[in-house]
Formats: sequence, C-alpha cells, structure tokens
Amino acid sequence: MPGSKALWPAVVLACLLTLAGWSAALPATAARTRPATAEMLVPAGERVENVFLFGRNGYIAGEVTDEVVVINGNLTLTPSARIRDRVIVIGGHLNRETGAQVGKGILNIDAGRAGTNTLFAALLGVVLLTTAKFMLGLAAIIICMLAGTFLPGPSRRAAGMMQRETLKTLLLGLLGALALLSFGTALMISRRGIPLALVIIPAAAVLLIPGMTGLALLCGDVINRGTGGRLRSPTILAGIGSLPLVALMTFPLAGPIATVPVVLLALGAGLSLLRPPTAKGEDED
Repeated sequence: MPGSKALWPAVVLACLLTLAGWSAALPATAARTRPATAEMLVPAGERVENVFLFGRNGYIAGEVTDEVVVINGNLTLTPSARIRDRVIVIGGHLNRETGAQVGKGILNIDAGRAGTNTLFAALLGVVLLTTAKFMLGLAAIIICMLAGTFLPGPSRRAAGMMQRETLKTLLLGLLGALALLSFGTALMISRRGIPLALVIIPAAAVLLIPGMTGLALLCGDVINRGTGGRLRSPTILAGIGSLPLVALMTFPLAGPIATVPVVLLALGAGLSLLRPPTAKGEDED
C-alpha cells in the first residue's frame, strides 16, 4: 500500500517479527501458505512515492519514485512497472517480468531458501556471543572485586611480581599453560583420567584469580594516581582496574590477541604465589 517516506522503523520491526515467526513455528522444509490472490498496489499510469506491504501478495504496474518493501508476501512487477529506487522483498518471491525497471537494485530473501535459516542463525549467534561476552566480563569484574576484598595480600604479591619481573612472570605463565595443557591432554586420553582432568584443570584455573586481580590492582593504581590517590580500598581499585582489562579482552578482533598475554601473566603470577616470599619487599608493589 502506498505510504509515507519514513518506512524504515516499520520495516525493521516487521523483519524481526517475520524471522521470529519462521524460527518458532515453521520447519525448514514446510510449505508456507500465502493468500492465493494478489492485489493491485499501483495501477498502470499512476505514480506513488513508496509502497509497503506486509503479509499479502501484490503487483505493481505503475511508477514508484521511492522504495518498494514487501514483508512475508510475493511481489510481481509487470512490464510497465517503473521503480526509481530499490525493491526489497523479505519472506516471499519477486517476479520481475520482462520490461519492468528497477533503479537501484533488488534485495530478495525468500522464506523457502536455506539462506534465510542461515541468516537467522547468524543473527542469533551474534546475539548469543555478545550476551556471553557481556556476562563473562561482568563475572570477571565481580571476581576481581571479591578477590580484592578477601585476598588482598596474595593479589598484591601477584601485582608486585608482575611489576618487578614482567618477562619472568610471562615465561612462567607460558610454561605453566603448556604443562597444564599437556597434562590435561594426557589424562583425557584415558577414560580413568577424564574425571581427574575435570578436577585438576578447573582447580589450576583458580590460580588465575589472584593474578587477574593483581593486574586489575595495577590498572586501578594507575587510574587512582590520575585522580590524586584518593582511593584506598582494594575492592574499589580492583573493580575500577578490571574495567579496562575486560574492555581490552572483549574488544573485537584485537581482544583474543590481547587475552593471551593477559592470561599468561595472570597464570604466571598465580604460580609464583605457590612459593613463600623470599625477599623483604615481595609483598609490596
């Protein structure tokens, strides 16, 4: 039906509703029932600004100066049809007869095509991945704040280790990660070793907590110095310092690359806590 120029909010909402309906109610191979009749949207010789159609079939024989959008329906362009802008058909089939003109291109996503299921799966995957990254980041911030509250001493020792001997801590974390992966893989080969691996690997991952909290404290100290050193609570410092760490590790593309040295540093600092302090200043930054 002819409408106003501001169609995009309605188009986006209709697309979401249509995709949700396909995924919830219709199997991939099911035939979609549509109205058998098609209505004349723009008769020959007439001109309208744009056309928006939802849930019905239609055909155009006249001229449309802007876009034509059809959601969950079929569209036929007769030989006399003249579309100056784009034609968008989502959830239906476009029949463009010989002689019909379209100015700026066609987008046709047919509900019966496998590409539609792939598109919906990709959109769902993006949403789930974004949600998972947000929840993991929030969990990391909470864990750092709890460790800063209940484990301030070990966290400060880990921070001092990373600050004084960064390369040594990184190398220790790399060796620890390789040893853990090798040992875990060897255990997973045997059926009897699988339960042991499922216990040892998560237990070893606990070593990351003081290391990550130490990194958060170091970042929090830098931020605190920029504000005049007013903050004293390790809980607050760990919470503030964990924000840039989480943002760095969840950043698109660069995030996975930055996560590797952060995790290795945290693991190395955690492993260094297994031995008692040997120097007088080891508990200090």
